[in-house]
Amino acid sequence: MIAFSTRRLSVKEVSRNVSLVEQQALIKSIPDILTPEVVECLPVYFHGIDNEDRAGIWLDKMMLESRLMTVSSDSGQTIGFLFASTDNGRCVHIGYLLAKEHWGQGLASDLITGFITEVVNTQSWTSLIAGVDPANLGSIKLLTKCGFVQRFMNEQGVIFYEYRLR
Repeated sequence: MIAFSTRRLSVKEVSRNVSLVEQQALIKSIPDILTPEVVECLPVYFHGIDNEDRAGIWLDKMMLESRLMTVSSDSGQTIGFLFASTDNGRCVHIGYLLAKEHWGQGLASDLITGFITEVVNTQSWTSLIAGVDPANLGSIKLLTKCGFVQRFMNEQGVIFYEYRLR
């Protein structure tokens, strides 16, 4: 289980055995986080999560396809998510998002640098890969600032950045 804290954030992997109470609280928070502006540059399955039924379906999909982590503020409120998935066990694809009201405060930088510090010490991964829509300039700037290097663009126009861990 991945879990770590930064000065302003707590990040905790969601267990597949999460209690019903915790799962319901998480589902309730998802529509408030996945607003149209937050998911604008994300894949289609992030869009339209505007009620608890859709949030439950989205949560099941995310937990099936990735290691899902909640991002909480120092007050304990869930304000975002971090995702990690692997095809070969060593190269890990990551994704992250924060609720809009938490943008522009340096929290995403705290999240990514904290995550890198944690996984260098606890996982045997060799690199992190993040795919970014070219229109998502904030995320491109963040990844570059955190030491990711642009590697390639796929046929859908997604730019992939890599951070070498080892």
